[in-house]
Amino acid sequence: TCVTAPQGTIEGYVTSSGMPVAGALVKVGGYATSTDPTGYYRIPNVPAGPYTASAAKYGYNTASSAATINNGATTVVNFAL
Repeated sequence: TCVTAPQGTIEGYVTSSGMPVAGALVKVGGYATSTDPTGYYRIPNVPAGPYTASAAKYGYNTASSAATINNGATTVVNFAL
């Protein structure tokens, strides 16, 4: 049988002065994605454990936050650039 390692999802929004930041790069461990036009991002299937998540876009400050991914759960991390 194949046993899947514990994994979860991280999602949230990236904003600047309360406005969404589209196209920001969000990284967690070796995983990355870009935000959509509403500033939303979602990275599924991240192995469970502690990480430092970060968000960045050219012309903005970079933001980072500690995040713990739990098995079968969704962790919400919002960033303000």
